Amino acid sequence: MHYLDRVVADSSDREAWLNARASRIGASDAARFARPDSVETYVRQKLTPSNDRGNGYTDNGHRWEPQLLAFIGVPGNSLFFHHPDEFGFGATPDGVLERPDGSLVLAEIKTKHERIVAGPTPAEFRQLVWQLFVLPEATELRWCWGELIKVPTDEGFRWELRRDSPKALTFYRDDPKIVAAQAQIVPIATRVLAAVRAVRGEEENR
Repeated sequence: MHYLDRVVADSSDREAWLNARASRIGASDAARFARPDSVETYVRQKLTPSNDRGNGYTDNGHRWEPQLLAFIGVPGNSLFFHHPDEFGFGATPDGVLERPDGSLVLAEIKTKHERIVAGPTPAEFRQLVWQLFVLPEATELRWCWGELIKVPTDEGFRWELRRDSPKALTFYRDDPKIVAAQAQIVPIATRVLAAVRAVRGEEENR
């Protein structure tokens, strides 16, 4: 199955995209999956409706995303894909580049407001591992971030990239750290998905 045959929703239709993610394990869910003994907590979090619609920092991140994607040479993506073997596992990479041989390069974009970092946090690392898992056609993921600083203006301030930004790291599917993290995350995700399906199936049958 070609990866474009596995599109579940498009984030340009935000309501449909949120509905698609609500019943599936996405990258933002997988970012929390650090402890096998915390599955019950992860299930409660998944079943609790979220009112998070972003904030000013989120909007600012969207503003800078095209520039950061251009820096690493990966086209932007708004499609939510499911895993080839499990419809309940999905991800929306920030960027997807298809090579002539059919392999993919994924991109994950972050903006860091008044912070200097050297790479992804543990949660961000789990997030990118999940994206590589959901799209097995991908051989690598380029993690790109921009460090933003406040520049005073007559109206207050504006955000600008630091002089040494943007920055990027490339993570390869066969990296032992990626392989080990996937081996930890996927069993947790499988248990969470099964529990969520059980609860929602019971609710639908009442």
